[in-house]
Order: sequence, then C-alpha cells, then structure tokens
Amino acid sequence: NSIYPDLLINNAGAGVHGNFSFTDLTKEIEIINLNTIAVTMLSKLIICRLNEKNKLNIINVSSTLAFRKSSGWAVYAATKSFVLSLSKSLEFEYRGTKINVSILCPGKTHTNFDSAAGVSYQNESGKNSPDFVAKYALKKLFKGKHIIIPGILNKMKYIFFKLMPEFVSDLIIKTR
Repeated sequence: NSIYPDLLINNAGAGVHGNFSFTDLTKEIEIINLNTIAVTMLSKLIICRLNEKNKLNIINVSSTLAFRKSSGWAVYAATKSFVLSLSKSLEFEYRGTKINVSILCPGKTHTNFDSAAGVSYQNESGKNSPDFVAKYALKKLFKGKHIIIPGILNKMKYIFFKLMPEFVSDLIIKTR
C-alpha cells in the first residue's frame, strides 16, 4: 500500500535585496531555481502520483510582492509572480476535481528572511507571526479560498495596488 499525501505546502523561498546591477547573479540563479523550479517540480510530482481515490490540497507560497513592482527585489518579486501565475493556472485547470490549489501571499512575516536577503533594516511593525500566517492559510484553504492574504494591512495593500492606476502606485512605492 502506498502513502498518498493529501497536503503539499511549497513554502521554501529566498530572496536577495539590492540594486539589480550589484546583486550576485549566481545567488539569483539559485533563488530562481528554489522559488520557481522546485515549486513546479514538487507540484507536478505530487499531482502525477495522485490516485483516483485521494484528494489533494496544495498551498504554493508566493508573496504580496507578486502583485506589484518593488525596487531592490527584482528577482524575488519576479519569482513570486511566477508562483502566483503557475498556481492560478493550476487552480483553474483542476477546478472541480479532487485537486485544490491555493496561493498564500503572506507579506512581511517575523522570520529571518530579511537578514538572509541582505536587508539591513528589520522593521518589525506590521509583520505577522509565522504561527498566525500558517493557521490563517490552513483555515482559508479548507474553506476553499484560492488567493490567501493574511493580515488586514496586506489585504488593504493588495486592494490598493489592484485598483490604483500604475503611475499612482509607482509614485507611492518610489517615496517609501
């Protein structure tokens, strides 16, 4: 008898912060591989192994940066946009089947991500705890939510950037 997992959480992710012309290309290729290729491979492998009796839930972790530009985060934001696009396509492809795909876009979270990415500032305000993000994601997944954005501030930013003309959001992002 084979074991068939019913939940996959693709949570690995890394970034590097800095001006694109000065960041390390080798590190960025590693980030692209981790943030996009690993998510693609693991999603495909688990979907292809699924038998006709089992259900599968997948949470692919993207970022609120997947929805907008961000100076200093070019490669990271691009990879998380890939995760968002891939996951939305998989959700659409498997809608109405036993495979459910959700996308978690957590925004800033209390982890070592910033320091690992080379960010010297560690602004703690507005960050959610990893525990809150995980519990919120699972609660929304099992309620059938496909784009999961924990935290009221993150939701407000998402709505703002979705509704605002790009030139307005560019001005706001530039002044931050």
